[in-house]
This record gives sequence, structure tokens and C-alpha cells, in this order.
Amino acid sequence: MAILAEEVASLRADIQQLKSDSEEAVPPPPLLASVTASDRKFNTPALAVIHLELSDKQRRQKNVVVRGLHPREDVDDCDLFLQLYEDHLECKPYIDRTKCRRLG
Repeated sequence: MAILAEEVASLRADIQQLKSDSEEAVPPPPLLASVTASDRKFNTPALAVIHLELSDKQRRQKNVVVRGLHPREDVDDCDLFLQLYEDHLECKPYIDRTKCRRLG
């Protein structure tokens, strides 16, 4: 029984050591350099990060990427996209021309 009690005590010490090592191994939270003044209304950095992630996700849901739309000098990219959209789909999208841009 004494041997078993020693092994259990040794295992408990090992578990405690592993817990403390794993807590030390966790990287620190990312720097909140991208947090804007409106995001600083949150009391904790975790809430600000969550707010940033949700707003970024909502913004990305509105992105449309069209591949193979060849540039033309006489026509704006927004107009090319609208023409492509109207020719092949049944509805006309709203486009914010200030945010429409060619990638690459």
C-alpha cells in the first residue's frame, strides 16, 4: 500500500507540473494595434478582439470576387461587373463604387 501511495503522490506531482508547464506555454494574446477608438469602449481586450473578428466576418460576407473579367480602358471595372452580372443573372446588385477595386 505504501508503494501505491508513493506512486499516486508522484503522479499528482507530475500532473501539477504538466499543468503549470502548459499554462506557461500558452502564447500571450495578440497585440491590439488594430483596435480603433470605437472598439476601445469595451472594458476588456477579449471583447474588443471578438468585436473586430465579427465585424471583419460581416465585411467579408459582402465581398464578391470575379475571375476572368479582362480590363478595358474605355469601360470602368464597376460597369464591366454590372454588365456581366446583368447578362447572366436575373437581378442587379448594389455596388459602392468607392469600394470596388481590381485585385492583382
